[in-house]
Amino acid sequence: MARPREFNTIVALGLLGVLAWPRAGADEIRKWRDADGNLHYSITGAQDGSASGGEIDVMSARKPTAEERFSIEASLRRREIERRLTAAGRALTEAREELRRLEEKRFEAWVPAVTGDPRSAQASLDAQRDALLAAMQFDHEKAEALRRLRRQERQRLKQLAELWRSFAALGAEVRARYGTLPPWWRERLDCGGCPGAEEVDKALHPARPTPPPEESAAQRTDADDEEDWEEEP
Repeated sequence: MARPREFNTIVALGLLGVLAWPRAGADEIRKWRDADGNLHYSITGAQDGSASGGEIDVMSARKPTAEERFSIEASLRRREIERRLTAAGRALTEAREELRRLEEKRFEAWVPAVTGDPRSAQASLDAQRDALLAAMQFDHEKAEALRRLRRQERQRLKQLAELWRSFAALGAEVRARYGTLPPWWRERLDCGGCPGAEEVDKALHPARPTPPPEESAAQRTDADDEEDWEEEP
């Protein structure tokens, strides 16, 4: 075990010596900008004369093109919409779960049965009265909580609808820029199972129930009668 350790020590010392050995005309990396503001990295002190002034331009940071800037900005906006859709979808799910639990909640109270004993009968009547008042209070608080949760649900749906409109507008902007959707554009969003634009629109604007055929016929008859009455001199 001592021999390999000694060998490793010698190798390490040798490498340090090589790295520390001074080079003739040691090079130095310098960072500078040209008249157009572009960033450059140059090696100064080079002896081969391959660059004027003893400098070699090793890396030049160019400005992104207009197309590159547009694609980067569109991708960032798309990612932000996707993130907000995920958060809004999660909040909508939580609101609906709380709404479902509250709708299933029922008031429960135990009331002693009325007996022949006047005192027991009075106690039972008092308990019934207290239970009735408690039930009324429970129904009132439940109705208020349901209204609050339904408002929250609708707010989440409106938020989702606005985000989907923003995504559609962004897609239209990208399409108008290139004439078609470019390969780097992803039409589908990964929003953690959030409801899509069509589902959100149906939830916000549910279709009205179709009236029965006989009711529709009666309404048409009434409308015809009104038109005939209006046409009379």
